[in-house]
Amino acid sequence: MNRLQLQSPQQVSPLANNHRASLPSQTPDDIQKWLVAYLAELLEVTNDDIDSHATFDSYGLDSVVVFGMAGDLENWLGHKLEPTLPYTYPTIAALAQYCGNAREMEEEEIVL
Repeated sequence: MNRLQLQSPQQVSPLANNHRASLPSQTPDDIQKWLVAYLAELLEVTNDDIDSHATFDSYGLDSVVVFGMAGDLENWLGHKLEPTLPYTYPTIAALAQYCGNAREMEEEEIVL
Protein backbone atom coordinates (compact mmCIF):
# COMPACT_ATOMS: atom_id res chain seq x y z
CA MET A 1 0.00 0.00 0.00
CA ASN A 2 1.33 3.44 -0.86
CA ARG A 3 1.65 5.91 1.95
CA LEU A 4 -0.77 8.78 1.60
CA GLN A 5 0.24 12.41 1.95
CA LEU A 6 -0.71 13.91 5.33
CA GLN A 7 -1.76 17.42 6.15
CA SER A 8 0.28 19.25 8.73
CA PRO A 9 -0.72 18.73 12.41
CA GLN A 10 -1.91 22.35 12.58
CA GLN A 11 -4.53 21.54 9.94
CA VAL A 12 -5.73 18.47 11.82
CA SER A 13 -6.94 19.89 15.14
CA PRO A 14 -10.27 21.27 13.82
CA LEU A 15 -11.31 17.73 12.86
CA ALA A 16 -12.44 16.90 16.37
CA ASN A 17 -15.10 19.60 16.22
CA ASN A 18 -16.32 18.44 12.81
CA HIS A 19 -17.10 14.98 14.13
CA ARG A 20 -18.42 15.83 17.60
CA ALA A 21 -20.49 13.09 19.27
CA SER A 22 -24.14 13.73 19.93
CA LEU A 23 -24.62 10.87 22.37
CA PRO A 24 -23.04 10.58 25.81
CA SER A 25 -21.80 7.03 25.13
CA GLN A 26 -20.57 5.58 21.86
CA THR A 27 -20.47 1.96 20.76
CA PRO A 28 -17.40 0.39 19.15
CA ASP A 29 -19.18 0.79 15.79
CA ASP A 30 -19.76 4.52 16.43
CA ILE A 31 -16.11 4.95 17.35
CA GLN A 32 -14.96 3.03 14.30
CA LYS A 33 -17.08 5.24 12.02
CA TRP A 34 -15.65 8.35 13.69
CA LEU A 35 -12.07 7.11 13.26
CA VAL A 36 -12.67 6.20 9.60
CA ALA A 37 -14.14 9.66 8.91
CA TYR A 38 -11.32 11.31 10.86
CA LEU A 39 -8.57 9.54 8.92
CA ALA A 40 -10.35 10.02 5.60
CA GLU A 41 -10.55 13.76 6.20
CA LEU A 42 -6.98 13.89 7.49
CA LEU A 43 -5.63 11.99 4.50
CA GLU A 44 -7.98 13.71 2.03
CA VAL A 45 -9.48 10.45 0.77
CA THR A 46 -12.97 8.94 0.91
CA ASN A 47 -14.17 6.83 3.83
CA ASP A 48 -14.15 3.84 1.46
CA ASP A 49 -10.38 4.27 1.05
CA ILE A 50 -9.82 3.63 4.76
CA ASP A 51 -9.34 0.01 5.86
CA SER A 52 -10.29 -0.36 9.53
CA HIS A 53 -7.96 -3.38 9.82
CA ALA A 54 -4.89 -1.63 8.40
CA THR A 55 -2.38 -0.31 10.91
CA PHE A 56 -2.12 3.40 11.56
CA ASP A 57 1.52 3.09 10.52
CA SER A 58 0.47 1.81 7.08
CA TYR A 59 -1.15 5.21 6.47
CA GLY A 60 2.13 6.97 7.23
CA LEU A 61 0.93 8.56 10.46
CA ASP A 62 3.80 9.86 12.56
CA SER A 63 3.72 10.10 16.36
CA VAL A 64 2.59 13.74 16.37
CA VAL A 65 -0.44 12.91 14.23
CA VAL A 66 -1.22 9.74 16.22
CA PHE A 67 -1.08 11.61 19.54
CA GLY A 68 -3.24 14.37 18.04
CA MET A 69 -5.76 11.79 16.85
CA ALA A 70 -5.85 10.22 20.33
CA GLY A 71 -6.46 13.66 21.86
CA ASP A 72 -9.24 14.45 19.40
CA LEU A 73 -10.81 11.05 20.07
CA GLU A 74 -10.58 11.72 23.82
CA ASN A 75 -12.37 15.05 23.34
CA TRP A 76 -15.05 13.44 21.17
CA LEU A 77 -15.66 10.63 23.63
CA GLY A 78 -15.66 12.99 26.58
CA HIS A 79 -13.37 10.92 28.79
CA LYS A 80 -9.65 10.46 29.36
CA LEU A 81 -7.65 8.17 27.07
CA GLU A 82 -4.01 7.22 27.27
CA PRO A 83 -2.29 8.94 24.33
CA THR A 84 -0.39 5.72 23.53
CA LEU A 85 -3.55 3.65 22.92
CA PRO A 86 -3.13 3.77 19.11
CA TYR A 87 0.19 1.97 19.58
CA THR A 88 -1.33 -0.67 21.85
CA TYR A 89 -4.37 -1.04 19.54
CA PRO A 90 -2.77 -0.19 16.16
CA THR A 91 -5.82 -0.44 13.89
CA ILE A 92 -9.10 1.46 13.75
CA ALA A 93 -11.04 -1.72 14.51
CA ALA A 94 -8.89 -2.65 17.53
CA LEU A 95 -8.87 0.88 18.97
CA ALA A 96 -12.62 1.31 18.47
CA GLN A 97 -13.35 -2.04 20.11
CA TYR A 98 -11.16 -1.23 23.10
CA CYS A 99 -12.57 2.28 23.58
CA GLY A 100 -16.18 1.13 23.21
CA ASN A 101 -15.72 -1.74 25.64
CA ALA A 102 -13.76 0.37 28.12
CA ARG A 103 -16.61 2.90 28.15
CA GLU A 104 -19.18 0.14 28.73
CA MET A 105 -17.14 -1.26 31.63
CA GLU A 106 -16.75 2.24 33.09
CA GLU A 107 -20.53 2.78 32.96
CA GLU A 108 -21.19 -0.59 34.62
CA GLU A 109 -18.83 0.31 37.48
CA ILE A 110 -20.69 3.57 38.04
CA VAL A 111 -24.02 1.74 38.23
CA LEU A 112 -22.66 -0.77 40.75
